[in-house]
Amino acid sequence: MSLKNFKNSLLDRDADVFIINSQPMLRYVSQFTGTEGYVLIFKGKLVGFFDTRYALQSKTECSFDEIYLFEDKTQVLGEVAKHCKGLHVCFDANATTMSQDQLYKSLFAKISYVDTFDFRMIKSDQEIEVIKKGIAIADNILELTIPMIKPGMRENEVVGLLFMNMIAQDIKHFSFNTIVASGIRSAFPHGVASSKVIEANDIITIDFGIMYEGYCTDMTRTTFLGEANPKLVEIYNVVLEANELAIAACRPNITGEEIDLVARDHIALKGFGQYFIHGTGHSLGLEIHEAPYVRKGAKTLLQPGMLVTIEPGIYIEGLGGVRIEDVVLITEDGFEVLTKSPKHLK
Repeated sequence: MSLKNFKNSLLDRDADVFIINSQPMLRYVSQFTGTEGYVLIFKGKLVGFFDTRYALQSKTECSFDEIYLFEDKTQVLGEVAKHCKGLHVCFDANATTMSQDQLYKSLFAKISYVDTFDFRMIKSDQEIEVIKKGIAIADNILELTIPMIKPGMRENEVVGLLFMNMIAQDIKHFSFNTIVASGIRSAFPHGVASSKVIEANDIITIDFGIMYEGYCTDMTRTTFLGEANPKLVEIYNVVLEANELAIAACRPNITGEEIDLVARDHIALKGFGQYFIHGTGHSLGLEIHEAPYVRKGAKTLLQPGMLVTIEPGIYIEGLGGVRIEDVVLITEDGFEVLTKSPKHLK
């Protein structure tokens, strides 16, 4: 984390202090992995405010210039307000509810909001290395899990298999609610695993990710359990082509909207345009959905160090659906695909 973006935001708003209190941003600015607390960026310093549950953790994980601890967690925000009395304060726009906004206005002399997603769009070399390691583990988990899926299992049991293989590699959390959608349920883009029984010859879409050292992974693979429906094979090949064409379009100084059009135009050309019903992708990092996006209206120019998912899909009610998703790193001279799980049908 560089303080430069925070300092610039304070200068732009003629503000005095930046206050962070969301878990992803607490980790981003200070390496703190707990769930509650406040970190102030004040005159180039990091100042931590926590309740005593985090006394040891905050000292072990973080390097604060100053740290204040309070026995009762309900005291902490009030003590932050005392520390910032009369100052113009910036908060994270992405982590503030309407009720919090009203509370902040009652406690602080003047407040402003900043979109911190902008800070996190370009990943540091250290962040990229962590995400690469997490994706490699997720690839391995999926490779172990797919051969274990048998007819008669429920979709929820597949999530259990993924979790068992995660725990074996010391991974404790999914990065989002795992999607396992089989048969005609695969036409649900967000078909979170259900009690549906997986039948012989079903198509199965698995969209899952893990949390590794605070960072999210995300991938989707679609497979067949037995003999494949020829129409779904046709759809699969169209989605795979769209996925690979969109990946090939990734490079610096192209917009997410332009990449989205590459995938969308190919699917439309093949006669399935009406069945591609979501954007082509998003970034990820400390949260599963971050900027920049790959969709209509996404005007941000991609730059080296940015990550995007490429996940076109086709979904036909009563038949089924296909989605294939990779994580792509934008590099100086193009792109690098980080997900390595096979995606060509055998």
